[in-house]
Amino acid sequence: MNAELMKLYPRGCSVNVSRTGDDSFNNDFTGTVIGYHNGYVTVSDKDGDCWDVEQEQISLAEGETETVDFF
Repeated sequence: MNAELMKLYPRGCSVNVSRTGDDSFNNDFTGTVIGYHNGYVTVSDKDGDCWDVEQEQISLAEGETETVDFF
């Protein structure tokens, strides 16, 4: 599963995250993919807070065509 996530949402790409009822964050946001584990994508928001979200909650941000390798 992580290999598929890495291909769809490479580290460094910008994604839109949609909130679901069970999330601990309060609003939808745009952030940067920083990692993957156990089927989740870890996304950092503009404040530097990191959130583990399900694949169904994210989509590539508009205009996202190039990625940055953080590691």
